[in-house]
Amino acid sequence: MRTQRAATLLALLDLPRVGPKTVWDALTREGATLESAAAAVAARVPGGAARLAAALPARAAAVARAQDLGLEVLTVLGPGYPAVLAFGPLPPPPVLFVRGRLPRRLRADHVNELASVGVVGTRSATSAGLQEARALGAALADAGAVVVSGLALGIDGAAHRGALDAARRNAGTAPTVAVLGGAHDRLHPQAHARLAEAIVAAGGAVISEHPPGTSPRPASFLRRNRIIAALSHVLVVVEAGARSGALDTVDHAGRLGRDVLTIPARPSDRRRAGNLALLRGKAKVLVDLTDLAVHLASVERVAAALTAMAATGAPLVPAPGAPPLPVPAADDGSALEAAGPASASPRAATGPRALAEPSPAGPGAAATATPPSPRRGSLPPVGYGCLRVLAALARGGDASFDGLLARLTRSGARRRPTPAELAGCLVRLELAGCLVRADDGRYRAA
Repeated sequence: MRTQRAATLLALLDLPRVGPKTVWDALTREGATLESAAAAVAARVPGGAARLAAALPARAAAVARAQDLGLEVLTVLGPGYPAVLAFGPLPPPPVLFVRGRLPRRLRADHVNELASVGVVGTRSATSAGLQEARALGAALADAGAVVVSGLALGIDGAAHRGALDAARRNAGTAPTVAVLGGAHDRLHPQAHARLAEAIVAAGGAVISEHPPGTSPRPASFLRRNRIIAALSHVLVVVEAGARSGALDTVDHAGRLGRDVLTIPARPSDRRRAGNLALLRGKAKVLVDLTDLAVHLASVERVAAALTAMAATGAPLVPAPGAPPLPVPAADDGSALEAAGPASASPRAATGPRALAEPSPAGPGAAATATPPSPRRGSLPPVGYGCLRVLAALARGGDASFDGLLARLTRSGARRRPTPAELAGCLVRLELAGCLVRADDGRYRAA
């Protein structure tokens, strides 16, 4: 029954000019059933009934494929669907595909009961921004709040990693949830494939409104931002430029009536121009953990924990001069898999290898493999693309995998490397002795 329901809802979205809002409006009309809502939506489209019937087999196959992949399929009409997604001006996704376990803290009946914080920011994050996001993610998880973010490079990934740091120290911490902009079997970015594995292994979830086979598109990432905002009691913007996509999530949060906080910045810091713009109107300042506790007052246990942490002097961000938090290279899976059972390794994880394993030359190879001493004449070739990577390190100094990828993306070169290509270059350069990876996971030219 659930499979048929999900297939019908997805088939409705295949009709021309029909989106989640059209489907939701039809479902919420007085006395509407799925059958009557589907008929009403199809009637608005020329030949809609025939189009709907033609789309159903493919959508049923997609739902079956999702179940074969080990995904839980939740519909807006069925049990287990997060109630907070279905209340407010933003249309809820008719179907959710969940890998892992959606935390009970996100299944609250009202936003005031949500024990969750959305943490978002730029993909091209600074080292300081990554440190702040990771420290914040760890503090929130320790306090019992689910960290909700988008699994993107930069701030999103750092926030997830912070929550996993806390899980590694203490099994009683809150899990973290990642919202994808595409399907599970088209994971983007691939550099975070093992991070997604670690999230699931630690008791969290990776969710998407897109069925298997759906490739990510720019518009789909903007659409997923509404889910991040709706699942968050409070939204925190760690670091955002003037045109950062994180500001789109802020707009959704404003429409939903969610509180928005942001970390202040120097007026001259262009990389945080978005933070400063938010402080002029939509956002409150976030200086220490008590600022978060105030906005989470309705979730007493979380607010009390944050207040207690602030009282003991726990910093929101690392103090100046403090040793940097470890930032594993590439997809950040190696140091974090200790947060879950042994099945956190890609080959042992639940689900197919297509979901679990990055490509052999992918980021996991750079993060986990200690290259053997190569025999003379057996070094892998170092081509022009690898030399560009080395030049970027020589010019800009040491960098994490995410930071180096962002640096190369901003370089204006016609050929921009994919995460897998960058990981392959890093392995070749390391084998050739041209670069070294420090204990904190950052790369520097040798």
